[in-house]
Amino acid sequence: MPFIAVAAIEWGTGRPWPGRPRPHGAPATVVLADAATLPRLLASALTAAGTTVLVPHTEPGITTDHDGVTVVTYEGDLTGDGNGEAGLHPDFYLHTRPYERPGHRPPLGPTLLRTDGDAGLEAYLADADQARGEGDFAALPTHPVVRLADHCALGATPDGDGPLLRLHVTSDGTVSTTPGGAPLGDLGSTPGELDRAWRAGRAPHAEVARRPWLGRYLAAVDAVRAARARGLDRVRVSGFGGRLNPALGEDATADSTDPTLPVLLRSDDRALVHDPRTGRAVALSTDAARAAEALLATGGADRAARHADPGTVAAVDAWFGATGIPLTPAPAPAPTGRTVPHRFEELAR
Repeated sequence: MPFIAVAAIEWGTGRPWPGRPRPHGAPATVVLADAATLPRLLASALTAAGTTVLVPHTEPGITTDHDGVTVVTYEGDLTGDGNGEAGLHPDFYLHTRPYERPGHRPPLGPTLLRTDGDAGLEAYLADADQARGEGDFAALPTHPVVRLADHCALGATPDGDGPLLRLHVTSDGTVSTTPGGAPLGDLGSTPGELDRAWRAGRAPHAEVARRPWLGRYLAAVDAVRAARARGLDRVRVSGFGGRLNPALGEDATADSTDPTLPVLLRSDDRALVHDPRTGRAVALSTDAARAAEALLATGGADRAARHADPGTVAAVDAWFGATGIPLTPAPAPAPTGRTVPHRFEELAR
């Protein structure tokens, strides 16, 4: 994937990309609506070595260096709030479309879904409610090439988001984090001033605020999307529409709102644990999946042992803790020294 694709997706979603270097004290990515504002931006305090600036042009992917600031041209519409397409590289085009329900139109390529406006937010919340109540995740937001824009506005925690991650600059120099977002300042502002304005003005929509589980839902959407990218279908997520082990009961809710806890999925006879923080996935046997679900749902090994074999619960709890993917909020055991593959592992028992 071209580096500019990572910058654009990070800017659109408001989620830091793991491992991407950060500039010191300045935004990681700035998108300009008008190329005429580029000289003022480069002369401001809003760029530093390591910042990437996307600027409109008639030809995509022209890259220049300005004292460590990487300026890349894009062609088309990157800053609109409706249907659009932007070329950022000869091999990478990013589509933008409004969130709609049902999403019958298949994506043509990498796509950002925006929930701007009441209709988009209502469609997003309807899909989230359906997933939580019935276990059915909508096809479009879980498509492998689709990402939801502006996670923080959809119920995710603000960790990592804000003016030090991304900025949008209008043609008159007004600065916000997203197209159509609340103005935070202008090109004469400092990063600190923009960050304080963002934190002071950040308030979730009332319908989002009354669903404290939306962060967990977004983690589940990511997990289902990753599973679909591996070729799995008919994916079910523990805690959404019930449990894989119904005997756990409705009182097993330790993982119902925490977006950082791993997500347990099943597709036919396959079970996986997905780590929201890193994207790592671990394939589980049936017995190990039962133990992992009990740990996630109850929040502790003692309670989990009432719903799965105690020996398997202890082994699964220790293994995941030692590999840096704890299944409960308890502190993980010290690492065992075993080298663990990064993306996809097998846990037989």
